[in-house]
Amino acid sequence: MVIGELSDSLKIGEAITGSDACISALGGGSLTKHATEIMAGVELIIKVMEHSGVRRFIYLSSIGAGESRYFMGAVMRFFLTDVILRVPLADHTTNEKRIAASKLQWTIVRPGGLIDEPKTGNLKHGSEKIILEGSLKISRANVAAFMLEQISGNT
Repeated sequence: MVIGELSDSLKIGEAITGSDACISALGGGSLTKHATEIMAGVELIIKVMEHSGVRRFIYLSSIGAGESRYFMGAVMRFFLTDVILRVPLADHTTNEKRIAASKLQWTIVRPGGLIDEPKTGNLKHGSEKIILEGSLKISRANVAAFMLEQISGNT
């Protein structure tokens, strides 16, 4: 365990250097204020990873970020991406663009609403565009297990 600030490049380097991968589940705590410290932290993580040779990055984003906003129906998309989650999704979209422009081998995970339920293993994933319907909720345990599985994958 490395204790430090997200802005401390030495501590970030200590945590990442020599690792097989980096998993980020960082997210802001506000619906109205940009998480500038987290966005800067993700940018620093990318730089440290590129410098230290750690190539595998798994990033927890959210459905509605980037082009996935179009995976929802128009009404849900308007309320979630344009009104309720506009600021946090903008932050995730910025982070996703930085990650995609990096030299890293990355996977971006975009779950729906996270809930406190046990792991079931019942989840759908892929990179193809689909229109999501019904409940977009998923357990944190399922998402965490999926992210860990991606460490050794390359999709």
